Amino acid sequence: MGVEVRKMRPTRYAHYEGLTHVCYSDDGRYVITCGTDGEVRIFEGLDDDDCRTHVVAECASAIAYRNGCFLVGTDSNLVQAYTMDEGAPDGIITRFTAPPTHIVVGKDGRRVACAGEYLASSSCDGSVRVWDLKTSVVVVSWNLLPKTNNISTTHTLCRLSWTPDGRYLVIPVESQVHMYDRTTWKVVHQLIDDSINKTVSVSAVSPCGHFIAAACLDGVVVVWDATNYQKIVTEKHPKSLAICGLAWNPSGKKELAFVDTEGQFGTLENFIDGDYKPAVVNGGTESGAQNGDLGKDNFPPLDIDMEDEDDGEFSISKIKSQLGFADDEEGTFLGVPKDSTFKEDSEHKDVDDDAASVVTTSIAPPVPVVKLPEIQKPFQPGMSPEHLNDRYMLWNNVGIVRQYSSEDENSIDIEFHDTSVHHSLHFNNSVGHSMAALSTHALALACESSEDQPSKLVVHHFSGWGTNKEWYVDLPEEDIQAVCLGSGWLAVATDRRNLRIFSTSGIQRDILAIPGPVVCLAGFEDQIMLVYHGGMG
Repeated sequence: MGVEVRKMRPTRYAHYEGLTHVCYSDDGRYVITCGTDGEVRIFEGLDDDDCRTHVVAECASAIAYRNGCFLVGTDSNLVQAYTMDEGAPDGIITRFTAPPTHIVVGKDGRRVACAGEYLASSSCDGSVRVWDLKTSVVVVSWNLLPKTNNISTTHTLCRLSWTPDGRYLVIPVESQVHMYDRTTWKVVHQLIDDSINKTVSVSAVSPCGHFIAAACLDGVVVVWDATNYQKIVTEKHPKSLAICGLAWNPSGKKELAFVDTEGQFGTLENFIDGDYKPAVVNGGTESGAQNGDLGKDNFPPLDIDMEDEDDGEFSISKIKSQLGFADDEEGTFLGVPKDSTFKEDSEHKDVDDDAASVVTTSIAPPVPVVKLPEIQKPFQPGMSPEHLNDRYMLWNNVGIVRQYSSEDENSIDIEFHDTSVHHSLHFNNSVGHSMAALSTHALALACESSEDQPSKLVVHHFSGWGTNKEWYVDLPEEDIQAVCLGSGWLAVATDRRNLRIFSTSGIQRDILAIPGPVVCLAGFEDQIMLVYHGGMG
């Protein structure tokens, strides 16, 4: 009788008590962990007694691997890259206003915390949101989680994941795991098991896409088959500690690494029968009509009766009639014949297949589809994203312009760093201004056109004479995309590639042509800087 190998191996010490994180290197050789002690440890398997240790911060809050480097989120509110061999800093990836709590690298290795077309996130406000990466707009939002005010007090980490083909989003919800279809954003499958008594906190999809693992707050780990949604194995942490991280070995080895809230590291092994290989996303063959492999039904063979003709001859008139042309000198097209007369079942057709009677057709190769890059959209220097309800329209050395957009309020506030320049201003934003420029002499607000109003430029001239300190201009056939101010002048760039220069009193001085789509404008005294897109050739 053979000895059964235990699926969940005994855990080992990795870090101090607290949230611990784990990932694999791309080749599956190394397991990389980080914890609240600010250290990153690189194990060559669970039995590695001489692991590499790198101190990166006072507290490490997230870990990921990319292109020979590991990425660490730290208490310094940034994501830093380090080399695997020496643990030397290799550049700052990005910064945040708080410590990063989870890092995911896209399959192409070019984006951090993303999944191609969409990005999914969970938050302490109890929501799970899906974002469109191109527009930075929330596509769908669900209130699935209990609300907390800090990740340290949250009841669930809600570590969600996409399937490798991007079709399903896997979300741990209470004592279940929900699978949402990306096309409808509805629940299509609910993975449950009788062994789950506590909240499911972490989920992970295998690189091949065939298995889904989930871990609970009481240390229970369940693995399902993603093809038939049947449970494969259930194991429990020997100390019943909450598991806060899961990672599949990407090399195809039947191994699932996990870490717990006490800083312990362990693995599940030998729980899958047979081998599995990582999925090749977007690398498979497409349907025949898409890749040029057209079947018989797309272009059926011509109905040529070889018995009625001499060897090496065939009827031109019969071919014309089958293709819909008249048998005349002009070759008049009569229309495409019906399928019943155009095609016969080739399985019941007996054709002499000698060298003199074979008719061959060549199919043109498919035309390659060139995906053009998405160019940078116009923006105002010093602005925050337009999709935010409360945002900065501008922040420069003169002051701050804030925009508030909600159901109860739609307004713009202007504050000056030096109150001797001008007192604070408050405007009702009923027009929908989205661009602003500010100097010590004037404030310019602009908006694009809408269904009921044209694009508009409004200028408040602080040094104007009398009471007429405000003027505006409508551009009925153009959309303002950028605006800037200088000493006694202002400029706007439009979608018609026009650069219109006005005096601060409202007189249009010049109209210049821009060689390409505008990116942004900047002005200082009597100088203007224009950034635009320029093509090659």
